[in-house]
Amino acid sequence: MSSFDELMGDVMRMSVELERLAATATHLRSDIGYIDVDPSITDQLRTISELTLPGASALPLPQREALTGVIMTLFRQAADLVEHPERPPGWSFDDPTILQTTSRASTSVADVLAAVAPLLGTLARRLDQPGGAFLDIGTGAGWLAIAAARHWPNANVCGIDIHQPALALATSSVQEAGLEQRIELRDQDVRDLPDVDAFDLVWLPGPFLPEGLVPATLDVCHRALRPNGWLAFGIYGGPDMPIAHQLADLRTIRSGGHPWTADEASAQLVGHGFDTVHEVTRTWHAPVRLIVGSVA
Repeated sequence: MSSFDELMGDVMRMSVELERLAATATHLRSDIGYIDVDPSITDQLRTISELTLPGASALPLPQREALTGVIMTLFRQAADLVEHPERPPGWSFDDPTILQTTSRASTSVADVLAAVAPLLGTLARRLDQPGGAFLDIGTGAGWLAIAAARHWPNANVCGIDIHQPALALATSSVQEAGLEQRIELRDQDVRDLPDVDAFDLVWLPGPFLPEGLVPATLDVCHRALRPNGWLAFGIYGGPDMPIAHQLADLRTIRSGGHPWTADEASAQLVGHGFDTVHEVTRTWHAPVRLIVGSVA
């Protein structure tokens, strides 16, 4: 058994990683222009950021925003766990900062989907052509939908959600991006989706979907996809470490979802009529794993 002093040493070592990530996020937010930082700490923040994530400040703006969003949403969710462990599972946040940072982080999912599309039959070609269509389920503040519209400039994007505070932010963001002609936002439960043979790609965020809703949702998605269209079912991914898997499961449960394994998620897709079901080999570091299936 470790002594108190040894445990204190462990805490202090872990605190270094915590604080350097916080300093890096603050530097990036200041560099992007989100916040003003007291000049007395600007140089220290820049130095720590370069030591922690070298080259982050030189990334294109959308990538800096996505990276900042990932860090910020992890901090916010961790703080919520410490401060409000009594909160029932589910996504009920109305804090604009949490909604925006979580949505900004999801733009990395759009990057992954764009990279994976060429591996999925004719999907990339179809999304690159006029008439291509992408459905973003649980669009939140809309940044994944915006990123998808930019990746596939000929495609139309539909984002649905039932959380009013997030949809209000999404509406403003889409308008500011000048994409209101290509992105349709709907206040709609996925189970009420009326579309048939309408989309080439559907994104389904597993961590935010209660287990009991998955069967009906998969049926709706199958119906909404065009022949040879694809469903991308996302689950949390991270470093291949036991503690990372445990933390991902905890994050999923608190978000209202079920901690699916890849095999369990694949079985769900197969059971609801999807073909060519498989997990895409992960070649990225964004915190998502993709289980995909097509419609014949």
